Amino acid sequence: MAKETTGKFGGKREETHFKTRTDIGLIHNLASKMGVPPEDALYFINLVCESIIDILKEQTFVNIRSFGIFKLQPTKRGKYRKSFDGKLINIPLRYAVRFLASGKLKSKTNERIQENLDDLRNGDNEEDKK
Repeated sequence: MAKETTGKFGGKREETHFKTRTDIGLIHNLASKMGVPPEDALYFINLVCESIIDILKEQTFVNIRSFGIFKLQPTKRGKYRKSFDGKLINIPLRYAVRFLASGKLKSKTNERIQENLDDLRNGDNEEDKK
């Protein structure tokens, strides 16, 4: 399944096909691991998200051990000139939420990705031999 392709800027890269988990997939996965109905899992996920938002309203970051840090980062502010009438518009200071994955999360996902790549490569080699 993995094949080598040319990237946007001419570099070689390996094209892989990983499954993407949507929010519905996350809800069903969590529900099956917790042994609860999907509605309860959705309620739990919403509570976690709302709690993170509430904390970010009071503090600049939320650190979840072994997962990562959600932090508020200021965006660019400045002046913008409209092209059609030349008026200056002030762009106010705003904040964006950034997520920094922990080292543990990064290493676990990298291990998983490497295992998937190895499986894909081994599957391609077996098909080539046939």
